[in-house]
Amino acid sequence: MTVEELRNEAKKLGYRLVKDRPTTKLLPCPVCGSKRTIEWVHTDAAGGYTRECHMCDFRAKRGKTKTEARENWNKKVGGE
Repeated sequence: MTVEELRNEAKKLGYRLVKDRPTTKLLPCPVCGSKRTIEWVHTDAAGGYTRECHMCDFRAKRGKTKTEARENWNKKVGGE
């Protein structure tokens, strides 16, 4: 069965196919070593998401999506 056939059969049954995306594992804070982060949702005109350390308020750059915010955190921490 091809992907198109599978997609058509799923649509007939009321489903849709969605590709799995791997989650980005967050690295610990470089300042205090805490593994807990807070995700902030910005409601201003620019919108987006930001990650911040739970303990010391170390902050990464804003991202347009949650995934981008996680990637920005890891870039700022220095893991990539």
